[in-house]
Amino acid sequence: MDGAYQASSYYVLDHRTVIMNLTATNMYNKTILLNEYDARDAYNMQNLFPADWDNLIQRMQNDIDGPLMSSAYTYYTKSFYNGTNCDRNCRRRLLCNFKTSRADDPHACDSIPSYH
Repeated sequence: MDGAYQASSYYVLDHRTVIMNLTATNMYNKTILLNEYDARDAYNMQNLFPADWDNLIQRMQNDIDGPLMSSAYTYYTKSFYNGTNCDRNCRRRLLCNFKTSRADDPHACDSIPSYH
């Protein structure tokens, strides 16, 4: 995060997801953490500003069957599933989750095309 100096933007500069390997942790009786991904590298983003996240959603929406959506699903499930386990409707729901937190609004994701 950008901060701790005068006129700082306090913007998030990168995001790293770390997951715990439970099997190895139990085996060695020591917490084993694995770097899963860094957002800027994984999603080929210059920054993590709101406009950059919006651009990412647009790229995913324009290439629903592509590797970017597959990676997003894999990371969303904490590498438990790979992207091939998510069909077009699954990917549309995932995009909707990324786009809005208003799950109670039935029209929040109307702008995302239906994929049949």
